Amino acid sequence: MSLRLHYVYPVSNFQNKIRSQAVSSLFVCLLVLPLFFTTLAYSEETVPKPIETLQQQQQEGETQVGPVFLGDEKAVQPDVEAAPIGPDLSLADKEKMLESYNRGVELFKVAQTQGTRGDKRAQERILKEAIKHFEQALAVNTNFVEAQSNIGFSYLTLKKHKQAIEAFKTALEISPKHLNSLNGLATTYTLDDQIPLALETFQTLTTLAPAEPDFLFNMGAVLQKAGRYVDAEKAYLDALKAKPEHQRTLFNLGTLKENQNRYEEALVYYEKAKGADIGNPIGLEAIKRISLIQQALTPVQNPPEPEKKN
Repeated sequence: MSLRLHYVYPVSNFQNKIRSQAVSSLFVCLLVLPLFFTTLAYSEETVPKPIETLQQQQQEGETQVGPVFLGDEKAVQPDVEAAPIGPDLSLADKEKMLESYNRGVELFKVAQTQGTRGDKRAQERILKEAIKHFEQALAVNTNFVEAQSNIGFSYLTLKKHKQAIEAFKTALEISPKHLNSLNGLATTYTLDDQIPLALETFQTLTTLAPAEPDFLFNMGAVLQKAGRYVDAEKAYLDALKAKPEHQRTLFNLGTLKENQNRYEEALVYYEKAKGADIGNPIGLEAIKRISLIQQALTPVQNPPEPEKKN
């Protein structure tokens, strides 16, 4: 699981509020959550070897035909209006706050790298240190919602869902419309299998940001996981209206059609997902799905019986 984050610019860039490009909370991307996979139908006249392979993979827990979550095309700007630098803060306090916050961001990036390398122990140790720095920033300014939200994302990365939920809820007490905190909270609910709460939070999020494709995409993924395929498709199509080339939405629509046994339609969306970016993990997975479906849909005729000699 990877996350995107940005630095806060120096104090000199702050006036009455943080500039809109100054800070961005950590942004979760690419969490793969499996759905049940229904194997392709076939007739007795064919010998579809790929189907048998897929059935075996399902039994062994290897097949993950389900929605991916949280696109990483861009980091969504936080609700900076709700987190002003208070006029009662001295220049020294502002410097101290931003130094702590930026150090937390730096540590999180290091932890992200360690996680990519598979060093979970180092990642956990560094994330705990990052949390301390975010807490130090909050000690200076208790309304620094980005720092509070980043504590939530740190706990989410550590898979400590209870602490993550509490952190995101605290951030939303500071700023009830903070988009990244809502996004993080809904994602944590999803990972904790609290689907009704996840849907409720995503609905709030998409009401506040109705044209943000990543949020619509995430809500579609939760609806798909809940088996609400019609509603999921609507959310995905709304995401494509906002961004027609949104690769993860195209891919998820392919998995949705597979869940519905509509394989020809699944191929169309996988082809579009592949065309959006053929070289990244989603594009490569789309190629794999295309190949497996095409093999399964192509009848393999039994070899003709040899002619009998008189």
